[in-house]
Amino acid sequence: MKNILQLVISPPLIDGKNSITGPERRAARLAGKWKDHGFNLIVCYPKRGRLNKDFQATSTETIDWEIGSKFNFKSALKLRKIIKQYNIDLVHSQGPASLDLILALACLFLKVKTVVTRPVMLSDQINYSSLRRRIYEVIDQYVTLKLIHCFIAVSDNGQQVLKNRYRVKAKKVKLIYNGVNTKKLTPDPIKSKNSKEFVIGMIGQLFPPKGWYDFIETIDYIQQNTQTTIKAFVIGEGQMMAELKARVDQKKLNHVIEFKGYIDNIKLMLDQIDLILFTTHREGLSVAILEAMSMGVPQVITNVGGGKEQIIDDVNGYVFEVGQIQQMGDKCIQLIESPSKLAELGKNAREIALEKFSEDSMFQNHLNVYNSLLK
Repeated sequence: MKNILQLVISPPLIDGKNSITGPERRAARLAGKWKDHGFNLIVCYPKRGRLNKDFQATSTETIDWEIGSKFNFKSALKLRKIIKQYNIDLVHSQGPASLDLILALACLFLKVKTVVTRPVMLSDQINYSSLRRRIYEVIDQYVTLKLIHCFIAVSDNGQQVLKNRYRVKAKKVKLIYNGVNTKKLTPDPIKSKNSKEFVIGMIGQLFPPKGWYDFIETIDYIQQNTQTTIKAFVIGEGQMMAELKARVDQKKLNHVIEFKGYIDNIKLMLDQIDLILFTTHREGLSVAILEAMSMGVPQVITNVGGGKEQIIDDVNGYVFEVGQIQQMGDKCIQLIESPSKLAELGKNAREIALEKFSEDSMFQNHLNVYNSLLK
């Protein structure tokens, strides 16, 4: 049996709470599958992380480890000791780029295979200055991208960036779409919602790249231009909670927008939602979008990352450029006033999720990568 080590991050604590990222959810959901395929999984994951109980439920050994600051090279030394202690054959980092760099340095001169999943590229780090971003890109391109054995892109858009912008050899790049449990996330034929209200939701970390102010502005536009009573759910936790609540209060939208926090059982929430409005400014391949697709919920989203690989215009939703608040609002209003079109988009969304974004397919593709590297 081969020993594999997965490096999983957890967002920083905000007011004593963690939000949860897509990569850590993916790692936790797949944790129980590896042993049946000849792999002993060990996970480096902070003790403060919210998904420790999920890893424990699968009897996965979890080591309390994280990199701290971006260039904490002591973490590389500690990781190197862990790799030797557990006789690790392959290490898989779930990103970000700073974690990938620590992995690359820790594995120098060790006979261990390395895999990096890169959901968001450094070129997408819109919250960095252009100079800072360029410095990080140079370090990434000439150190991390040279030393790692295999890169997993979660969208074709990401795959092309790795190959064309960063000149990663094609044989080192694999495209593996994120997937969700389509058996568990099944539409409820009788939704447990108040039929007098039309519910619009967005799911994600409450931090700047998600474009939450655009969500609030779009909801404001919608409620001013429709006769239908609407509710809007903000689903997630993070550093922007207080300022977003202040903006909602300022715009007198407290009766419309509700902050739901992090929801462990997202199916129960999606059963109540008629439409997802996803105004993010930066994305890889959103798991939140996939979960909504699996539940048959139509979506209006921004054209970032792999969004167009998930949502096809007039098939299972609509895609707009970042900042097109009025256009997105008008499309939402059209769907509010057309239940038949809404139902058609939702049916198509479910079918696309089953065909293209299943968790089983995602796992099998990861398994193929591991087996290929360890031949």
